[in-house]
Amino acid sequence: RFVRRYAFISTAAAVLLIAVISAWYLSSRKNHDVEKTLLSRNEVVRQNVPEHYSGKQYIRLPDGSTVLLNEKSELSINYNVSSEQGLREVYLTGEGYFDIHHDATRPFLVHIGDRTVRVLGTEFNIRAYSGDNEVQVAVTRGKVEVNRDDIIYGVITPDEQIVINTVTDEYARGKIDSESVTSWKNNYLVIDNLDIEDAIQLIAGKYNVSIEIADRSLRKQRITATFL
Repeated sequence: RFVRRYAFISTAAAVLLIAVISAWYLSSRKNHDVEKTLLSRNEVVRQNVPEHYSGKQYIRLPDGSTVLLNEKSELSINYNVSSEQGLREVYLTGEGYFDIHHDATRPFLVHIGDRTVRVLGTEFNIRAYSGDNEVQVAVTRGKVEVNRDDIIYGVITPDEQIVINTVTDEYARGKIDSESVTSWKNNYLVIDNLDIEDAIQLIAGKYNVSIEIADRSLRKQRITATFL
């Protein structure tokens, strides 16, 4: 009897232990899934919250695209790279130079008042200060479409520009020297993930100074910096 009772107790204890472990595992898994879901939701919410930038600065967007914002300019972004729609929208007042990461499934939209520039992957400049009576869109690489509601002003390619009168809504499209239109950004120096060895060459040339690297092991270290 003692042996049977001992065996019964041992078996019961083992079953109870397995039940406790199973319950703990399921609870932990459930908590992990809930936590993962909450993190996922928070990530979507975080990416949905517009971020606002003001004044001259270099901005890296969530998808790797970049914007060089001119002085007295403002940019708000609304991104949701986690959703099926893959929202990529920004709102510009002032002037900005855009280098947009190509993504055929998710168009990039720049809203300028009630007008929109739509791109898939390109480099372009927009000038739309609130005190001006015109919007200028110029392309240095790729292709952009400029529209307002159901009106398409045109699709422009490198060294082309569309200028829109914001009062009369008249517009003109023509050839330009894109380097002259974007000359303002030459006042800024942007170093984006370069070897220090390459970066100091840019700095030395820009500011007419001589720079030496005393520690040769640093030459291939990467650096990101902006001089505005």
